[in-house]
Amino acid sequence: MGVQGSCRAFAGVVSANFFQVLDSPLVRGRTFTAGEERPGANVPVAIVGDAYWRAHGSDPHLVGRTIRINNRPFTIVGITEPRFEGTMGLVGPEVWLPLGVYDQVASGMF
Repeated sequence: MGVQGSCRAFAGVVSANFFQVLDSPLVRGRTFTAGEERPGANVPVAIVGDAYWRAHGSDPHLVGRTIRINNRPFTIVGITEPRFEGTMGLVGPEVWLPLGVYDQVASGMF
């Protein structure tokens, strides 16, 4: 079952250990695996921010559902803790993707 609605969200493409390095455990679900970050892996998974989760009704079953990114389905595998913004100062991503999907989504990011 997909997440309903259409919106634009800023996404970051990150390594599997991104959240561990920033000492930011997820509140639900899991982080990315080493296999998902491998170049060309194209495993369509995503981690969403707490604000995204709240904007979608704080659904306790959001992990495991799909969202569409650049018209491609991605399975939500985790939710960040509140107020986590990553490493960007002005604009924090609402969705994070593993490095292994970069080629799959890059053409729609520019």
